[in-house]
Amino acid sequence: MKTLRPIMIVSALILVLLGTAQPAAAATITFTSGPPASPVTAYEPYPSHTFAATGDAAITFSLAAGSLPPGMALSSGGGFSGTPTTPGTYAFTVRATGTPSGDTADQAVTVVVKAPTITVTSDAPTSPVTAYQPYPTHTFTASGGTAPYTLSLRSGSLPPGMAVSSAGVLSGTPTTPGSYAFGIRMTDTHGFSADQDVTVVVVAPTITITSGAPTSPWYTGQSYPQHTFTASGGTAPYTLSLRSGSLPPGMAVSSAGKLSGTPTTPGSYAFGIRMTDTHGFSADQDVTVVIADPATTFTSGEPPRGAVGEEYSFRFTATGDSDIQFSVTAGDLPAGLTLAPDGVLSGTPESAGSFTFTVKATGTASSATDEVTLAVDAASSSPSSTPTSPSPDPSSTSPSATAGPGLPVTGSDTRTMLLLGVAVIAVGGMLLLVAYERRRRS
Repeated sequence: MKTLRPIMIVSALILVLLGTAQPAAAATITFTSGPPASPVTAYEPYPSHTFAATGDAAITFSLAAGSLPPGMALSSGGGFSGTPTTPGTYAFTVRATGTPSGDTADQAVTVVVKAPTITVTSDAPTSPVTAYQPYPTHTFTASGGTAPYTLSLRSGSLPPGMAVSSAGVLSGTPTTPGSYAFGIRMTDTHGFSADQDVTVVVVAPTITITSGAPTSPWYTGQSYPQHTFTASGGTAPYTLSLRSGSLPPGMAVSSAGKLSGTPTTPGSYAFGIRMTDTHGFSADQDVTVVIADPATTFTSGEPPRGAVGEEYSFRFTATGDSDIQFSVTAGDLPAGLTLAPDGVLSGTPESAGSFTFTVKATGTASSATDEVTLAVDAASSSPSSTPTSPSPDPSSTSPSATAGPGLPVTGSDTRTMLLLGVAVIAVGGMLLLVAYERRRRS
């Protein structure tokens, strides 16, 4: 009993001491780092963030609640990094734990990950374009995501004859006129995309008739000078059809575009033709052909004056018939002039005077005559210091001398020959006087 008392006293003292001792101070963990960057873009490296805290000798970090954005991680040292891959809003709690105290502190974090902004960077495709002409190839391009990009048709329909490839190439040869609205989608390698609405207008080719108007007027009973209608602007060959009206009786038009025949009935005939290309596109032309009974008529009038020794040219013309030929049927042309079948009177007049003759214009089925008077003036004389006899009347046509067998000589030619004769006589006389003088002296 005596042995136990000291023990009991010591125990009581210990209890008293324990009951009066002060508790140790609690550790306080405090975050000193701000919130991490937000929002960020998917598939772009995250701007690294480090969580930091104070309050103990060593602090470690962990995810206490929620989930990090896919592609990102939190290290025990507080490093928050990676490349987010999935758009969304991510709320999570980061816990800081102190050592050796084991105390903790939490920080609520929200990181928003957004999709990349994809932009279609190519211009709108060419529009309008012409049917059956190769389309000027267009390539759709994009940026803002991760290449390569894939193109797909999102809505609408392309012009018939055209296609778009997954690589973004729009090409082909459109065949059908119209306005075609369609939507395309450019998708990057991670599935992010951008859309573009497109309109391509296809127009019909412009067909033009290039052959001009057929011959008009023409004449009954005469073979029409064949006319061929031609066209351009579409795809050959072209086919001709009669669109309206009627042809002159005796005439026809072929699908190859040839207008021909022999008209039989006078009148004015109006008709419409259509030239259609191989794809069905066409152009129209209104045509009028006048058919008349042939009646040749002179249109050239009187020929102008001529002059001896000067080149002369005049053309007789006539209308009212086809294949008109000209000839002299009465009277005589001035010497030195001729009339060609095409109506050209030409040459160099040799005699002065007034000449009357009849010209006939002969067509395929009719003819006409015209009495013509042509005045030819005498040749103009050059000035001379030698006295001459008075000039004869320039209108005189009677020959006064002969320049060779059967060749008439005009008054001016006679004067020249007389002067030459006087000169010859004078020279001869002088020679005789010289010879006489020499003989007398000898």
